[in-house]
This record gives sequence, C-alpha cells and structure tokens, in this order.
Amino acid sequence: MIRDGRLWPWAMALVLGLTMGANLLVFRLARGDASFAVEPDYYAKAVAWDSTRALDARSDALGWTVNASLAPMPATETLHLAVHLHTAEGTPVQGATVSVEASHNARGSRVLSDTLRSTSPGTWESMLPSSRTGLWEVRVTAIRGRDHFRRTLRLDTASPAHNPTP
Repeated sequence: MIRDGRLWPWAMALVLGLTMGANLLVFRLARGDASFAVEPDYYAKAVAWDSTRALDARSDALGWTVNASLAPMPATETLHLAVHLHTAEGTPVQGATVSVEASHNARGSRVLSDTLRSTSPGTWESMLPSSRTGLWEVRVTAIRGRDHFRRTLRLDTASPAHNPTP
C-alpha cells in the first residue's frame, strides 16, 4: 500500500470529474424536458414592463371581448382554433389582424404562432399543428388601425368555448 500521498491528488481529480459529469448529465436532462419553458426575451420584457402595462390598459379601455375555442380535428394531427372578437357595444370586430401564440401546459417549450384568417365578421380561424389535448395557453393579439387588443386565454380542448371577461 502506498502511504506517501501520491493517490490523494488522483482521488480529488476523480471526485471533481464525477461531479462535472453529474452536472453535465443534469444539464442535458433539463434542456431535453419539453415541459420546461423560459419566456422568450424575458429580460427585454421585464425592462419594458411599464409600457406593457400601458398597452394592457389601452387594451382594457377598448372594452373588446374575446371568445375562443380549441378542438382536435378527427383523424388529423391538428387543432382547430376559432377566435371571436366583439366591440364594447357587442358588434363584431372587423378589419383587424389577429395573431396567436399557443402552448400546451404540459409542453410549454413548444410555442405555436400563427396569424389567423378572417372567416366571417368578428371570427378568425386557424389550424394548429398539434394533436395534444388538454389545457392550452393562447395569447391573442388583435390590431386594427390604432387599436391594439391583447388577451391571454386558458383553453381546454374538452370545453367548447372560453370567455375570460366577467
């Protein structure tokens, strides 16, 4: 048995190597988890917090309401999204550009974005490339001239419609 201390540096190097290997393994597992999501451009959004709140206040002042539905299409790998917008007076919003960002709660790292097509007054639709059922977060943005409306909805593919306004 060697007692002059020559093994001590090798033991320390082995411990450090094992620690680095374990950390790299944990890092790889964390990056590969589709349920883990980080808000894109979170720092820029944090810096712009006051202007975001002002935009939300202008959106609220419009008094628009949004109803939406999300349903799986049979025999396809798609979801049908329908968004219905009405003014404060209850008339359908027309002439707006409506876009969405949607993510399933169990797979928050996969965000689906689309600009919806108008199918009738106050109604916009899209087919999202996913067959995942359950709870979704859908961020709706509608722009018409100087009007800018934004809402975040929680949609369940099992429920027919959602109305977040009281």
